[in-house]
Amino acid sequence: MQYLEIIRQEIGKILKDNFGIEGVNFTVGFPDTLEHGDVTTNVCLVAAKLVGKSPVEVFEIIRPLLTSPSKGEEEVQKGKVDLDFIEKIEFKNPGFINIWIKWEKVTEGIEKVAQGHFVSKKYYGKRVLVEHTSINLFKPFTIGHLMNNFTGEFIYRVAKELNANVENISYPSDISLGVAKAIYIIKKDGG
Repeated sequence: MQYLEIIRQEIGKILKDNFGIEGVNFTVGFPDTLEHGDVTTNVCLVAAKLVGKSPVEVFEIIRPLLTSPSKGEEEVQKGKVDLDFIEKIEFKNPGFINIWIKWEKVTEGIEKVAQGHFVSKKYYGKRVLVEHTSINLFKPFTIGHLMNNFTGEFIYRVAKELNANVENISYPSDISLGVAKAIYIIKKDGG
């Protein structure tokens, strides 16, 4: 499970258990700048209106529950989430929580995948099609294309490691009105 979703679920549980509210529509995402951490959420702003408290009061209840020490293996097995990947949490007016991630924890997870410790049968034997890097032949190749290529290639390789039957394809713009016009002009000009 992605750490953004883990944080969202844990905050949802905290709101339910400590404030008695469910289905709160708050955001959990990436901040605009690195000064605001790795993850940001507007939960204090949203929940404060619903429970009649200030955003700071909501934060003071949420903070210790998100920064509690690691749960033991037994609790994790019972479905309780281990939040030991959270390094630091701070409140930012008017009601945001900025969260910093311990990136060594993230890289540990990646290393386990690379070493084959990640076991999943979800895609075993299933057909998976990964399409990526569908570039436009008549426009410059950008960093966005490169990122798309890295992401697509990563997904392809992980699915292959999970024993899926994977096909990796790309559709460059070789069949389009733009290509047809270019060929027409080349033929018209005798190129």
